[in-house]
Amino acid sequence: ITVSTSDVVRTYDGTLNAAGTAVVSVGTLYANASNGGALDNLSGGSFAFTDANAGIGNKVVTSTGVSVNDGNGGGNYTLTYADNSTSTINKAAITVSTSDVTKTYDGGLIAVGTAVVTVGTLFHNASNSSLLDSLSGGSYAFLDKNAGGSKVVTVGGVTVNDGNGAGNYAVTYASNLSSTIDKAPLTVVADVGSRVYDGTTNATLTGMTLSGLIGSETLIPVSAGTTSFADKGAADNKTVTITGIGLLDGANGGVVGNYSVAATATTTASIARANLSVAGVVALDKVYDGTTTATINTSVAQLTGMIGSDNVSIGTITGSFDS
Repeated sequence: ITVSTSDVVRTYDGTLNAAGTAVVSVGTLYANASNGGALDNLSGGSFAFTDANAGIGNKVVTSTGVSVNDGNGGGNYTLTYADNSTSTINKAAITVSTSDVTKTYDGGLIAVGTAVVTVGTLFHNASNSSLLDSLSGGSYAFLDKNAGGSKVVTVGGVTVNDGNGAGNYAVTYASNLSSTIDKAPLTVVADVGSRVYDGTTNATLTGMTLSGLIGSETLIPVSAGTTSFADKGAADNKTVTITGIGLLDGANGGVVGNYSVAATATTTASIARANLSVAGVVALDKVYDGTTTATINTSVAQLTGMIGSDNVSIGTITGSFDS
């Protein structure tokens, strides 16, 4: 008799394993009168696909080690084996998505994804040096461009590297629902006017511009806080702090929700010295002594133009006659 296996149908798992059932393909099994008239039968056996890759109705399964149960230790038959060449390895179903994608708002939908299997398994392929099947490539895109969490990234065009031209897997795609577009950070450039000393730290904000906007988008910077010099003293290039900075929607698609800005910014401006005037200075008469030196009486001299409670006094005053 020639023994083979009935058609084996299973799903790709990277192995050569086959769960065969021994059958007689040539010849006949008989009922043995010396074994109670029982019909001789087959059992056991070892079965294996000759390659691990998927295919429909064209896969070869080998058979060996089948037992003939004939009441005579199998001695009533001469066995030969024939391969089954009409077996099937179906493609393994996998669902492919991408790992979470995080990027900073750039006004576009492009996502740099990494393909992952979310349902199913990638196997080591016995017919490809037992290498682990893998994913590569793919096209990924955010469903909308705006900043936020729980963003949707679509997936397509992923390559399955399985040594069989991706023929071992039936691929479906699932979007990633937990990706992120972070707000794009902006920098505020503030303009503050220089002024003359007035005894306060008050400063006047004359304008603000933003750097870091995407393309032609615009936003409007605003300040609901204060603008102040670091201290009240007169000096050049003093630090000025602006607080309470915020943003308003602008033009060309500029949306506040896509950008972030620090609530505080600094710049520099100058405080010029305030001018004082001296009044009540008296030059005393003198007898000719050959010099132009004059004696100055400051006992009733006064300063005008002082700010608030500032205390400024007159120091030494010198004077001279014109001739």
